[in-house]
Amino acid sequence: GLNKKTKRTSYTENLTPPAEVEAEKILLLPIPTQTDWVVPNQGDAGAHVSLMNDSGCTSFVLSHWVRDKGTFSLPEAVRKLTSMPAGVLGLSDRGSLAVGKRADINVIDIDKVAERQPEIVHDMPFGAPRFIQRGQGYRATVCNGAVVLENDELTGDRAGRVIRSGGTK
Repeated sequence: GLNKKTKRTSYTENLTPPAEVEAEKILLLPIPTQTDWVVPNQGDAGAHVSLMNDSGCTSFVLSHWVRDKGTFSLPEAVRKLTSMPAGVLGLSDRGSLAVGKRADINVIDIDKVAERQPEIVHDMPFGAPRFIQRGQGYRATVCNGAVVLENDELTGDRAGRVIRSGGTK
């Protein structure tokens, strides 16, 4: 819906006011509790692709909790979306921009980042449906040195690879 403060229309997680207050309390738990286990993200590894979609979570964190509410600074949100999950998953070669580490880079326009409405596509085997959800405000995504997204649109380049059980071999 229309955010009266920012005059932007976007899809949101539909938090009711009491639920939003409780979510913010959890996200703001004092250190070290917050550092240890509160990571603002969600996902079910695609188990329910025809029933729900949680791929807009990163855009929601950046637009709602950073830009609109000011709950996190942009650097803190980036840390929570990158190095914290990498640490939780034991991916020691990911999560930060450093010599010798793998890194994908997103160039964002924080004033425009938002979720778009989920949509259903039929591109699974046998034409089965799945939800997709695009974002906006992403100027570029660079993966393994290749631009895979430019101005909110996929370029067709597929420079990444799937991480299989057992780590980053």
